[in-house]
Amino acid sequence: CRLLAEAVHKLKNEPIEQPPETVIDLGFTAAIPKSYVPSDRQRMDVYRRIAQARSGEDLKHLVEELRDLFGPVPPRVQTILDLTELRLLAGPWNLKSILLQKPDLIFKFAEGRAAADLFARAPGRVTIPDPVTVHLRMEKTFLEPPTLIAVLRKLLKKAG
Repeated sequence: CRLLAEAVHKLKNEPIEQPPETVIDLGFTAAIPKSYVPSDRQRMDVYRRIAQARSGEDLKHLVEELRDLFGPVPPRVQTILDLTELRLLAGPWNLKSILLQKPDLIFKFAEGRAAADLFARAPGRVTIPDPVTVHLRMEKTFLEPPTLIAVLRKLLKKAG
């Protein structure tokens, strides 16, 4: 879908919008269950729309549509939406990846991005092994999926 959209933009001489490139791997997975979106085609369309989201507003509209079509969003689907929100929030910080390698949360930045302000009030101990890598070590309770997502959301929204 992305390649087709890029080709259409090229033919129309329109700018090609690049999606945020941040990889987020927090050690847990989420999926859209068949019990929530029974049709394979519709489920693939929801995945596509999640991947194409460019803002929190896009996600908000998608959640409203999902509620209208399929009912309340189950936790597994909400996790996908939360991870997508984190990916969008990470973009302005020039983050290439956020990985959980217990006991650390490892942030990798693109070259040349100073991010000291991002971690100024982070909940834990921060170490910087090289100019583009930051390790954040938090208490074990902060590493549970809902808490970790909330901590990252707050951290990335601070001054971004």
